Amino acid sequence: MGAIIQQIKSYAIKGALIVGVPVIVLGGIIGAFANANNAYADYADYSAYLDLGEYVFKVDEEDAMPTLTKTQLKTAIEECYSGDEQVNLLAQLDTLMSVQNETKINAAFIVAAMHNENVEEINKEKIETFAKEISESINSNEQPSAKVQDIASAKYSDDWANNIKNELDKMYSSVIPSSYGAAEAAEGDGYTQIYKNGKKAYKLFEQWSGSYAGKTWAGSTMQSGACGPSSTAIILTGFGINKSPWNVVSECTSETDRYGARTIESLSAYFQHYGINAPYYKCGSVDNFTDSDANTIINHLKTGNPVLMLITQPMQLLNGNRASTGVHYVTLLGISGKNVIFVGDPGCGVTDGETTMQIIREKAKPREYILVNKK
Repeated sequence: MGAIIQQIKSYAIKGALIVGVPVIVLGGIIGAFANANNAYADYADYSAYLDLGEYVFKVDEEDAMPTLTKTQLKTAIEECYSGDEQVNLLAQLDTLMSVQNETKINAAFIVAAMHNENVEEINKEKIETFAKEISESINSNEQPSAKVQDIASAKYSDDWANNIKNELDKMYSSVIPSSYGAAEAAEGDGYTQIYKNGKKAYKLFEQWSGSYAGKTWAGSTMQSGACGPSSTAIILTGFGINKSPWNVVSECTSETDRYGARTIESLSAYFQHYGINAPYYKCGSVDNFTDSDANTIINHLKTGNPVLMLITQPMQLLNGNRASTGVHYVTLLGISGKNVIFVGDPGCGVTDGETTMQIIREKAKPREYILVNKK
């Protein structure tokens, strides 16, 4: 840890980075923040946290990461760490909070940095020394800045920055209650619910309702087989592009060949037509959906961005509800708590709700997916 501090002192910490994985945190009350002047302290709907673009770890700077309460930090440590490391960190909760208050260095960042450096026997002296020296090195610059990427750019690699960011993502997301982001009742052509995730509001289209349900498509009707276009329409609305499932069908393919809107490739291309990044991944078979695929999807959801997924068996929710059988497209729109995932399913009205990646893997048997995010 001393090496980190010395190297930080040797370089001016300045510049900025637009980070692809925003930190997510919920507090619920203004008292959740150590600094009453925090720019987000009175932001009750939490949208700003999901849109945070930089990991600013000095709590008194503009655009600083919201701070965790002592209770939240305790939860994060219990959820994210184990063994002696967990025991040592929990024993230093009071120290971490007081050091944060005195030096304005985010306590969660201190935990992430010490974990990344495999600091042994974390104690009060090491925490205080680390935070004090980082604070002094930042304040000594003409244009002080406290972004994780700045430290990495000064001496370390992008891997170092990514490791710290991943640890912060993990800690912040671990304190989000599963009730966050529940669907709300709404009324529109083809949907009766809206799911909100930060500033994104997804209309949960149903392929079997709405003015488009009986329209002919792909040798059948929208009601029978338009799960792909309907899932695409759901996701587009979250990015402010209000297209109905029929709009997707009409625009995605020609009037004479509408089968194109059924493939992962054509749906990916349709997203990109509207300036949305949408790389697709094929597992080959359900047996080839790996831990790497699962982690990739979870980490993507933690950025506040959705996933379009092709499953081969019924989706099952935590409340026991199940979707229709057969190969089917669904959307994964948010993640909270202990990796609880919100599913927007256009095929069956009772299957909009929460599940887990383990259930998705074991029950739904995914085969293909698209990671959707704004370019």
